[in-house]
Amino acid sequence: MLLTACQSVDGNFTVTQPWRAPELKRARSPAEFERQITPLIGAIQQPKVIFIGVYGGNPPPWEKAAWIDPQRWPSYLTVDLKNEMELNRIAYHDSVMHVVALNVGKLFPSNLTLMIQGDSDVVSDMIKSLYAPGDRLFLAGHSFGGRVVGEVARDLSKKAIPVEMVAYIESFWSSGLIPANVRQAFNFYVPVSFAVCPGLSEIKAEDERATQLLNIAVPDPTGPYSGFCAEHRNIDSDPRVWKTLVEYLQLKAAPTTR
Repeated sequence: MLLTACQSVDGNFTVTQPWRAPELKRARSPAEFERQITPLIGAIQQPKVIFIGVYGGNPPPWEKAAWIDPQRWPSYLTVDLKNEMELNRIAYHDSVMHVVALNVGKLFPSNLTLMIQGDSDVVSDMIKSLYAPGDRLFLAGHSFGGRVVGEVARDLSKKAIPVEMVAYIESFWSSGLIPANVRQAFNFYVPVSFAVCPGLSEIKAEDERATQLLNIAVPDPTGPYSGFCAEHRNIDSDPRVWKTLVEYLQLKAAPTTR
């Protein structure tokens, strides 16, 4: 994650059992990723919902790209999605985006959820392997991952591919201008007067008639880090982020509410 070298882990969180971090699968080229993902796509009925979350940190190119499907991570298979404490533990140790992915799996019978370490070229190439006309795309990214999903949304705009949602989580070095192919955009940021690792405090719509925007301040985010850049990193663990996105999915996006 971004600038973790200048942070220390806060030991105040009580751990009742060892936490096993998810193991990402390396994919060193678009062809290798397509071989990995094709069997999974073949088992999913069309059209499908695709949720993609992009980790923070310096986004790697294809040579070092990696991904995971949170729904198939063994430690998550028995998670009770009604148990807020369990979901907060996942967000605390891993990412709020993992919690959102698990809820996408519950809300949409035909779905694919991926967490990715990769730059915008990696994510765009992966979407090319995943997407079929009629699919619904939901994108989220923390820190530099926010910049990545913003660039990907703009790339998809050039191809006339709609995006249901883009969520920036303390997006780093992003333009903040949301293209008109995005239906809903969220921007979660830490409101501070000075930050060593500043996230984007405001996003704007290229076309206000096409895109609904929400800029959401998350003061003093809860998370495992202390020291420089801690708030920037901790927002990726804060329940206010995952709860807002899950509520949006439940009330606005899930097929049963349409």
